[in-house]
Amino acid sequence: MNNSLWPLVKQMDVVSTSVLLILFVMSLICWTVTLYNHFVLRARIRELKRAQELLKSVSSWQDFLSKASTLSDTYAGAMLGVYLTEFKTIAVMYTEKNLPIPQERWDLFKEYLRQTIDDVMHQEELFLPVLSTSAVVSPLLGLFGTVWGLVHAFMGIAQQRSADIAAVAPGIAEALITTLGGLIVAIPALIMFNYVQTRQRMFEFQLASLADRFSAIIKTTRN
Repeated sequence: MNNSLWPLVKQMDVVSTSVLLILFVMSLICWTVTLYNHFVLRARIRELKRAQELLKSVSSWQDFLSKASTLSDTYAGAMLGVYLTEFKTIAVMYTEKNLPIPQERWDLFKEYLRQTIDDVMHQEELFLPVLSTSAVVSPLLGLFGTVWGLVHAFMGIAQQRSADIAAVAPGIAEALITTLGGLIVAIPALIMFNYVQTRQRMFEFQLASLADRFSAIIKTTRN
């Protein structure tokens, strides 16, 4: 099959070749985005789960600080550091006066945690539209290449004044190559989109769980 397709690809005109090149670049980008999300999110989800298991048995504020320090080189430790810095900013006046933190301050802090998670997810989802767009656009690009190729094939028939199958088949086959290329990009891109979206939702859930655990720890040990 490769031996029969390659000569057809080589004899394509500039437009059809450009369509195939665009499809190839789209496929490359899709695989890059998917592999990045797979390996990076897998590591981060693992670290977030480990942090939650470690913090389950926290009995005091000092115990929390001690266990959190063991996570300093991980993604979960970095998130805890961000949460802790904001908590100290909000609670410093009450801690100095040895007063309980009012409920409105807790609500403000929880809103900050939600906003932090939203900001993280916004960054993670920046390239997600690439996958969905590729899944939608690549079949249309393939169809465009097919129509363009068919137009050229029929123009060739008109010039040769012959509709012999031997004369028509190569042009039609050449035209259909772009449709094949579009489907080869679109089908994996759709699968990748659903996979990455599922992994990101799992990542968001783990972030929210860590934030909830941190909020529960400081409320029971610092209030």
